[in-house]
Order: sequence, then C-alpha cells, then structure tokens
Amino acid sequence: MHWIKKIVIASSILCLAQVTTQQVSAKEYSIDSVTIKAKVAPNGSMTVSEERLYNFDGDYTFAYQTLNVLPDQSKNPGRTESYQIKNFKICEDGGVCYRQLTESEVEAADDVRPINTFYIIDQKSKWYIKWFYRAHSDKKRFVLSYEVTNAVTRHQDIAELYWQFVGSEWELSQNNVSVTVDLPQGIPADSLQAWLHGPLNGVVSIPTVQQVTFSAKHLQTGTFMEGRIIFPSSTITSGAVGTNTKLQITGQEKEYIDETIQQLEDTKSASITFGIASLIVTGLSTLLFTYITFNFISYGKDDPLPQVNQAGTLWEPPSNIDPAQVEQLLLARKQTTSKSFTATVLSLVLDRYYKILRSDEKKGFIFKDYVYYLEPLSEATKQPSTIQQAVLDILEQVPQASEIIQGQKKTVIAMDDIVTWMGANRYQAAKFFNTELPELVLQENLAEGFFDQQSHEKKSSGLGSAGIFLLGGVQFFVISLLGSLSNPADWTLLAGMLGILLSIIYFCTSLFFIANGEKRTALGNEEAAKWKAFKKHISDYKVTEKYPIDSIILWEKYLVYGTVLGVSLKVLQQFLVNFSPEQQAQLAGYWGGVSTGTGSMDFANSFSAISNAISSVDSASHSSYGASGAGS
Repeated sequence: MHWIKKIVIASSILCLAQVTTQQVSAKEYSIDSVTIKAKVAPNGSMTVSEERLYNFDGDYTFAYQTLNVLPDQSKNPGRTESYQIKNFKICEDGGVCYRQLTESEVEAADDVRPINTFYIIDQKSKWYIKWFYRAHSDKKRFVLSYEVTNAVTRHQDIAELYWQFVGSEWELSQNNVSVTVDLPQGIPADSLQAWLHGPLNGVVSIPTVQQVTFSAKHLQTGTFMEGRIIFPSSTITSGAVGTNTKLQITGQEKEYIDETIQQLEDTKSASITFGIASLIVTGLSTLLFTYITFNFISYGKDDPLPQVNQAGTLWEPPSNIDPAQVEQLLLARKQTTSKSFTATVLSLVLDRYYKILRSDEKKGFIFKDYVYYLEPLSEATKQPSTIQQAVLDILEQVPQASEIIQGQKKTVIAMDDIVTWMGANRYQAAKFFNTELPELVLQENLAEGFFDQQSHEKKSSGLGSAGIFLLGGVQFFVISLLGSLSNPADWTLLAGMLGILLSIIYFCTSLFFIANGEKRTALGNEEAAKWKAFKKHISDYKVTEKYPIDSIILWEKYLVYGTVLGVSLKVLQQFLVNFSPEQQAQLAGYWGGVSTGTGSMDFANSFSAISNAISSVDSASHSSYGASGAGS
C-alpha cells in the first residue's frame, strides 16, 4: 500500500463552489460538517455528492451554490475544454429529494419560495443552483449531487483529475471537511499520486490504489480545498484532451511543495515573533498592574473602622454634615446614589428653604393618591452648603405651578414635576448625578479632612488603568495577527489568549481600585464609624416609653439622615415620641401633614418614588449617552 501525505499551496482553480443562505428573521448559521464523495468512471466522467450539515439559528428559507465550468488557464494551462455538468439533484438527509422547477415556475420562485423545490440556471461560465426549504433554529443536512461528464483530462502520458471540492468564496467557514475519491480499477500501485491544495492543516492520503482521501478539520472563509490526482491514462477510455506531461505536473507540484515549506517556515517564525510579543505585553501589563495594586494598598485601602462604644450605637446624629457626605464616607468612594439627592432635598426642608405640602384631596384617574409639593420659603435658618446650593439650583429649573391648598393659592413645585424635568433633561440630569454632585461632595469631604488628599491625587491620575487598557488593545491586535496565520504554533495562541484574559482582569481590577481609591483619614474613619453606629440605632433599636423622642428637631434629623442611610419613614414612624400639640402642628405644617406613630404613608411613598425616579433617569441617561460604556 502506497501512502502519500502532502500539504501544498493551491494555485489553480477548476471548480468554484459558493453558498449563501437567506432568512426571514435570522441570526446566524454554521456548517458543522462537509462530506464529499466522488466516483471516477472508466469513461472519464465523475459523479459527485456534496453533503453539508447546516446548523441554523433563526428562520431560513433558501440556499444557493455556484459551480464554475471554465478551467483557469493561468493555473493549469494543460486543459482548455470546459467542464460539462448535468443531472443536478438536491436531497435532504433521509431520502427526501426536491422537485426541480419548470422554466415557467422559476420566475416567481424567489418570491414564493416553494418548499422542497430547486432550480438551476446555466450562466455560461458557471451553473447556479438554488433550493427552498423551511428551517427554524434546527439542523438540516443537504446533499447536492451532479455528474461531470469530462472530469478527467488525458494528457500526453498521464491522466489527471484536478478538481476544487470546496471554493474560496463561501460566506462562512466550514468544519470537519472530508473528501473521498474512488478511482477506476486497474491502477498499478506505484502509478498513483495525489496532492492537496489549500489548507495548510489539510491531509491527503491513499489508503488503496483505487481511493484517495482529502481532509481538513477547519476551512476558514476565503480558503479553498482542491485535489489533484494523476494515474495511467490507459485506465480510462475517454476524457478531455490535455497537453501536459507527467514530468510537468510533478515539477509544478514540487514548486508548490517548496512554496508551502517556505510559507510554513515563515508562519512558524511569525508565530514565534507574535508569541514572544504577546508574552512581553503580558509581562508589561503584569508589572503595571503590580504597581497599581501596590499604590492601592499603600494609599487607597481604608483602615478598619474604630469601635465607637461598647454597644456600637449612637442615639443622635454625630454631626451636622451634609447627608450626601455621610453616604460618600460610608461607601468610601466618590460616587453617590439617588439617596443623596433625596436626603439633600429633605435637608432643605429641615433648614426651612422649603416646606412640604399635600394636596387637599387625592388625585388620579384610576389609582388616586395625594400629591406632594415643595413650597419655597424665606425662612432659611442658615446659609446653604455648596451641596445644598447645587440642589437648589436644580430645583429652581423645575417649572412651578399654582395650586389651591387649604384654601390658599400656593406657588409650588410638584414632586411629579421634578421627575418629569429629569426625564426631559436626561443629559443634564446625568451630568449632575454622575459628575457634578459626587465631585462637590468629595471636595467637601476633602476640605473637612475626612478623605486623604494624597490618596485622592494618586487615584485621580488613572494613568495605570489607561496603560493597561492600551496594552490590552495591543494584546488583542497581536492575537488577531496570530489568528490570521494559517497554522500558528499552539503555545503562541495560548500565550495570546492568556494575555487577553489577564489584561481584562487587570483592567477591571484597576477600575475597581480607582472607584474605591478614596481613602478615609483617621478623622474620616472616626466619623464613618459614628454614622454607622447611628444607622444601627435607628435601624434596629426601638425607642421605648421610658426614652421617647421629645425634640422635633431630632426627629427631623432622623428623617433626613435616615433617608440617606436607607432607613424608611415607616420605620421612623414606629418610634415613640413625646411632642406637644404645637410641635405636632409644626411637624405636620412643614412635612406635608405627616404624623408620628400613625398616619398615611403617602409622604414616604412620595419620596421613595422620587428616589426611584432619580435612579431610573440616571440609568436611562447612561444608556442614552454612553456614559457607562467601555470597549475597544
């Protein structure tokens, strides 16, 4: 038994195969396997059966394929006669064969797409075959068969079969390609030779003197696969007339082999070069990430919070800082949430810039509820902080309305209108919530000594993460070059993929370091610990009859800071109080009729809705303007 295994660069094209599919609402498809069987007859003809397994994702209705009939004279000048192809047939796995449409049916076929039918068109230089089916996210195995009446070329002293089994113009790659060619009887064992052109990872073998096989695990888009077989011309009785000799053919194939060997060597060198480059980039990324990690541990990692007292609770707010500062301190990061805005609005009521009013009656078309308003006052008890002033500036942009409340005409801002304004000004709202407000809060915390200035400067540069991002882009470029090679070394691809994975991990981790790089000072740690203890008190502790709340100012602070700490008004209303009738009236007058111990939850629901609305506007602004997007 004579075996020949060669991998050769192809340069002549005899038959071009191309396929395209069309879908109604398609996503994608793949060709999982290709099995081609060809049988050469003694008269020089060849029957071909091309079986492909399609894996559809979505709805598909037709496919088409072309077969060229003109030999390429620039690649194989020994043959001039066109290939004669006939007896086309399309079948599905299982024996269901399609009906060939008549000439009168072809014109409307592309619009109607009659199931289980096909048509062919002679385009002079090629045949066009199109078939119709229905596929919905499943697999179908199609078999295209035909006969080439003059497949073999009879040269001066040798017979030749030169056929391109897979063309280079397919729109997607093909996997597990197997070609079997059965030859006529009577070929001497030492007179059969075969070559494979196209894929560098392909294999040609001669298991018997009557059979040649070609195979490739994967054919990339743009890669063809063709076989060339020579055997004694006495084996066949007919065929196309050629002018080559056996010496010319074997000499041409030797040139192809030499070119292939050179290309393999070039590919190997390029693969090693790219692999080393990938390792170098990975090393640089690792060094940069090590530096970033060291900086974060040295300058950005917060110390553990100290213990405030044995109980770990505080009954009163530890200070009068802005509620947004409290949230930032506890998070130990620059970014704030919608709770900071809501709590700041409540702090403006606490400091008498506004009072909260409730509509006299419930409003609504189907689901009726009270409507809450902010009424501007001129009773402010102090100058606004920079954070409060920023929120005041936002509220001043919300259109005011005139409402009759408790028999008096009031100029007010409806809570619903705040939400409406944010929805209509998404870009400005996103800029305020994501950039301006967090920066103002951070500057307050830095100025008051709660965050460390040196850590802030180290974190703010962001050069480390930018460097990793750029190196990751270089790594991606290198692996793309590796993937473009026909046969790269396995270790280089592994090195490239590992480098990309590490770059992604390094970059995401460095972003985490930046987001959490604001380090609390000792004063900031102490302040954060106290606020954490206060949150524990109002979250878990129930005020008893022995120690009721008797200060309306304290209860108002519970409301403001409880909001930013995530404690609901429902919880605060369960606290026992000891207010005089005058204090109860004052509470109801400034806080929309809310009462302690009992009363409607509309007020709590109103501010919960505002907080949720801010979050939704913030998210919508991100998606609309790309603020949260990243990529390369």
